Amino acid sequence: MHGLNYASEKIGVGQRYGGMVDTLVEAGDHCIVVITRLFYPQ
Repeated sequence: MHGLNYASEKIGVGQRYGGMVDTLVEAGDHCIVVITRLFYPQ
């Protein structure tokens, strides 16, 4: 999975990516997440 946004983002697909990674890890998959700085900082 590649993307600019991750779960800490309040808008965009970041929350979905975070949920997908959580689900994959709970199912026993190995995930590596490499993210950038917050795209929409507070």
